[in-house]
Amino acid sequence: MPSALAKTEAGVAEIRDRSHALPRHARTLLVLADGTRSADQLLAMVQGATQADITLLLDAGLVAEAGRARAAAAPAAAPAPAPAAEPAAPEPAQAEEGALSYRELYDSLNALSKEQLGLFKGYKFALEIEKANGVEGLREVAQRLVDEVERVKGESAAQMVRRALGMRR
Repeated sequence: MPSALAKTEAGVAEIRDRSHALPRHARTLLVLADGTRSADQLLAMVQGATQADITLLLDAGLVAEAGRARAAAAPAAAPAPAPAAEPAAPEPAQAEEGALSYRELYDSLNALSKEQLGLFKGYKFALEIEKANGVEGLREVAQRLVDEVERVKGESAAQMVRRALGMRR
């Protein structure tokens, strides 16, 4: 599967609602599926994830090839109101290559903090994520998460988190 995978409208709803009982690796893959990475790249980012996790997401209609996911999500995306906590201007930050949108960064931080640091330390980061003001605030939390993962798990785990969050070294 050389083409990039992106969340469908159902995938975005799944992240928000958790209506499917997805395995942890599949849920992390779903969070990271942003339309810029292929299945192989996503699998390389999530230690322990397998092709079966990708297949599960595809079969459930939670991810699709990037062009198909956008086509399916575009009509429904326009009328959806933005969450009140989300600032009106996260779009200019996306101009940087590889930068995640507010929602992608928010979702990725929540998933990665729990996955990498466990429930208790992940909860501490969840509180910081909720307090963050805009994309810049989330990026500060992301840097603290990377630093903590490096301290607890080492450089290779921190590098994986950096890549998942679209951060440069």
